[in-house]
Amino acid sequence: MPFVRPDTVPFPSIWHRFERVKDGRTRKFFVQDATEDMFPFLLDRMIESFCRNEPMCKSLDVISDPESVDAAEISWRQVLERKMSLVCFEEDPEIPGKPIRFVGCNLTYVVEKDDTPLEVKVGEKWKTVYDVVDYCEREGNKVLKPSTYLDALGLLVLQRFQGMSIGTEILEARIPLCKAFNIPVTVTCFSNIASQKVALKCKFEDLYEISYDDLEKVDPRFKFDVKTTKTVRQISVHVTTMPFVRPNTVPFPFIWHRFERVKDGRTRKFFVQDATEDMFPFILDHMIEVFFRNEPACKHLDINGDPESVEAAEISFRKVLERKMSLVCFEEDPEIPGKPIRFVGCNLTYVAEKDDILLGVKIGDKWKTLYDCRDYCKQEGNKVLKHDTYLEASGLSVLQRFQGMSIGTEILEARIPLCKAFNIPVTVTTFSNIASQKVALKCKFENLIEISYAELEKVDPRFKFGVKATETVRRMYRIVE
Repeated sequence: MPFVRPDTVPFPSIWHRFERVKDGRTRKFFVQDATEDMFPFLLDRMIESFCRNEPMCKSLDVISDPESVDAAEISWRQVLERKMSLVCFEEDPEIPGKPIRFVGCNLTYVVEKDDTPLEVKVGEKWKTVYDVVDYCEREGNKVLKPSTYLDALGLLVLQRFQGMSIGTEILEARIPLCKAFNIPVTVTCFSNIASQKVALKCKFEDLYEISYDDLEKVDPRFKFDVKTTKTVRQISVHVTTMPFVRPNTVPFPFIWHRFERVKDGRTRKFFVQDATEDMFPFILDHMIEVFFRNEPACKHLDINGDPESVEAAEISFRKVLERKMSLVCFEEDPEIPGKPIRFVGCNLTYVAEKDDILLGVKIGDKWKTLYDCRDYCKQEGNKVLKHDTYLEASGLSVLQRFQGMSIGTEILEARIPLCKAFNIPVTVTTFSNIASQKVALKCKFENLIEISYAELEKVDPRFKFGVKATETVRRMYRIVE
């Protein structure tokens, strides 16, 4: 049976936003699901633009064969009806989400292992093009061996928007789309040198490549007069190798958790929300000036005394914050709900995949030592962890004047509704401080691995931290229920 889009993800959704500056003016764009009312216009553009410009369609003059045009329209309509195709618009600068110009589209759809190919009954010219795509797909699948993947049957950018890297952004929109439906890989047959370059820019990799000359040896029908492009390439990108992109299906910023504390006979209210871009400078300052002076390994290595390590840490923390999944805690105005009056603490959380490479560190020997130690604990923990996707963290910190109020417990609890909103099954963190370990245990975290600071030094002589108040480092997890 063809893939049926589940109702758990809103339709239509906006999957990606981006901007371009042209002639000194900033223009906004977004990529969203293609809805049924758009189908007639998208089909028209695919026939009138794609068929005239795609190398194989152009060589065979598909547009001049009415049966082939009908067959192509049937194929594309079948794709669109699966409700997984993408359309790009320029956005009204005054009204977010309002389209003012059609820019391009990508007719994507989900393929499962035992699916039958899209049926082509008429139109010899279109059937020839489709059979080339099917041949390359079957050859590529000998390497990939996927059970489920996001495929596509045409990427189009209108001519007046070409040269603005719009195709790159449309391909990037596939990543949050795939993540929302737990699709592990996206695959496409690219027949045009321009689209091949766009795909490689988006970190797609070759599964199969064949020259137009060699195609004719496979099947005499596959004879195309193509001069601008030498080969047809079946290219893929594993979604799990790409950084998580927060989909627009969940509001941002969002308040994930509220709680109260009674102190000195007075009830004080707090909330935990998403960290927004305007907060980044203050959070980065806090992590460097406060977290580094208190976290045991950072304190021992005197990270703050090494400017290169401070710079490297700031780069790592900023990368985490830019993924838009980190948490910040505020005390709330007692009279105005949602109004923050005091910064209380933060947790630099982000979504990781089991096979991710940790955030890159190129400078700062002291920070790199800490980073490599954390990477070792991650790799050891992942030998036990049975989940491919999880919510990770790169630092939990509570201001000293709020300590003793179990604020850290509440910040950790805020991870649960955050995970549920994005279908993340587990949250995992390396805790290096006895205080944070106790907080984690209180929040029902369990050990994946535990290793003493003395044993860490045997793993790597750089991992010598001289920590006395905490005996072990723990890689801990909590299943989201």
